[in-house]
Amino acid sequence: MITLAIMAATLLLTPVPQDEVPGYVQGTVVSIRGNILQMRPNLRPKLTRVSFGDKTDVLARREVTKAFLKPGMRISLGGTFSETEGYHPFFIEGATEPLGSLKDKSVGIVPVPGGGWANATGTIKSLEPFVFTDDNGKEFTPKMDQLRGYWELYRGDRSGLLIGTRLEASGPLAPDGVIQATMIVPNRDHAATGMMFGKILSFDGTTLKVRPRYTQDTIEVKLKKNCTLQRELRVDPDTIKLGAPVTFWGKRGKKEDEQENQLHPIALLLGPGRYPAATSGDEATPFLTGRLTSLNPVRFTLTDGTVLDVVVPAQLAIARLLTIKPTALKPGTQVMLVLERGEGERFFASHLILDASPWVGYGG
Repeated sequence: MITLAIMAATLLLTPVPQDEVPGYVQGTVVSIRGNILQMRPNLRPKLTRVSFGDKTDVLARREVTKAFLKPGMRISLGGTFSETEGYHPFFIEGATEPLGSLKDKSVGIVPVPGGGWANATGTIKSLEPFVFTDDNGKEFTPKMDQLRGYWELYRGDRSGLLIGTRLEASGPLAPDGVIQATMIVPNRDHAATGMMFGKILSFDGTTLKVRPRYTQDTIEVKLKKNCTLQRELRVDPDTIKLGAPVTFWGKRGKKEDEQENQLHPIALLLGPGRYPAATSGDEATPFLTGRLTSLNPVRFTLTDGTVLDVVVPAQLAIARLLTIKPTALKPGTQVMLVLERGEGERFFASHLILDASPWVGYGG
């Protein structure tokens, strides 16, 4: 369950609705291409691209106590504000060194358009009473009666950039619409599970050493007791015949858009193997089994007789997924891992696919 303190912390970097904030996004990573994250924002369906590089601060946050705060520390706050009632922070976030937005120029309490909420950045002057100053030297004494918690912002690493992870990113907006991130903060409380592509460096029977794609870092991943092990075998689309039983992994169009009979697939699978789903229940991307009844245009008939028009994307995984043994986990092999994060930087794998299509991603 997401606590009120966690919810408040996520508001720190969400000063106004995303459509109104150039160079900021909060959402879920759906793919990684080189140094580009493609994200599905929380507040709108249009995908957003985020680039990261050597100068990007990849940060993390954790809950701390008031004892963490010290005079002279750079902090940010978020809470309710009005001219009559004053400033009532819900949370305070600090760092032992200025990081991310804490490095930005502070101009005191900044009300959010629409009223009722304000953000602030500054430097602690005293703890009793609690006073902070902005970069112009102006002092502020917020009212601490609604405080939900204290948070530390600290340096993380790129192992937190997983497909399926919810995160915040901010930075200059390039002319092509790509956010050139100066700061990325993966939200571990919202993303206990995520997906990573990488190369196997070693395997001792229970633990993999993996180099994540696009980095020189290494991580250790312990296989869970019931970890599913598969290998993806690509299938030549010309070998698939009309009437052949197949399974599409994809979503149907929405009734309200009168596109209920359209299917937007991520993958076409032969055989019983399945990719791991990102979510469960109504939000999960379904697997639909039936037969191909037309190739031009592509039409797919479900077992109940429903005919769907298949909107084939530019990149479509066409494959069989075969069960493998742990002896196949050899150094140099490319692997897709569904990971759960343990304490610290430890990872546990619940699903693993060798030679997986890079555009499959975690849950589409």
